[in-house]
Amino acid sequence: MRILLLGKHGQLGWELQQTLPYLGEVVALSRAEADLAQTDSLRDVLNELAWDALVNAAAYTAVDRAETEADAARQVNSNAPRIMAEEAKKRNALFLHFSTDYVFDGLKSEPYCETDTPNPSGIYARTKLEGERAIQDIGGLNFIFRTSWVYSMTHKDNFVAKVIQWASRQSELRAVTDQTACPTWARALAELTSLALFRIMQMGGSWASEHCGMYHIASADFVNRYELTRYIVQRLNLPVTVKPALTQEFPSPVSRPAFSALSSTRFAQTFNLRVPGWREMLDLALDASP
Repeated sequence: MRILLLGKHGQLGWELQQTLPYLGEVVALSRAEADLAQTDSLRDVLNELAWDALVNAAAYTAVDRAETEADAARQVNSNAPRIMAEEAKKRNALFLHFSTDYVFDGLKSEPYCETDTPNPSGIYARTKLEGERAIQDIGGLNFIFRTSWVYSMTHKDNFVAKVIQWASRQSELRAVTDQTACPTWARALAELTSLALFRIMQMGGSWASEHCGMYHIASADFVNRYELTRYIVQRLNLPVTVKPALTQEFPSPVSRPAFSALSSTRFAQTFNLRVPGWREMLDLALDASP
């Protein structure tokens, strides 16, 4: 299989470059090589290359900045996935796209399923939902994987890496108790994605057509940011104190969902894969950290 990967320098894209080559020939492109904000040139790039599967690991993820850069967020998160879905459908190719738990409002008290109705708050979340719906409207062999609180030990712009950075400079950390989700290690997400793609390849086009659609892939259980921070500090034996706080103590131009845990049951059952819990993922990530 010839696989085209977009977003190779991101934390998920970097990990996918390690796992996807087991499935076939991989061409991985950066923003400089395929700018999702330039939709005309993006279509040209997609047309110039030969591929049987398109994996989009690129996105506009600056949640706060999106409030003042709505056009840029919409180009990358909504318009670009629409073009990808159109081009994939033309050649009857697979299209794997990643979305976010932030499409939900966070008012639920148990993990969100794929059938729950999204209700996003803020430009970032709304444009991600627009991208999902554009892909669904176009149809084809599309698999949308919503995930949650992705982190990486090779990239530093994520919550887990920041906690470790903060702990090296401060004797006390404050973390919120009223934001809960499923912390997901980028490497585990890449491995699960690649195994799912292998399953799709193995089963063939009719199976893919029957099972394409929306799936949640995130750690199999959930935690709030305060408990997550405490676990990191204790696991690494860092000499810092962690104190509880509330989201309202950290002003932001856009609200985050209070509870956005995702249920990965449908994914696990469809692809016959075990999804690890957040502690197992985090232990592996910390042990693998350079």
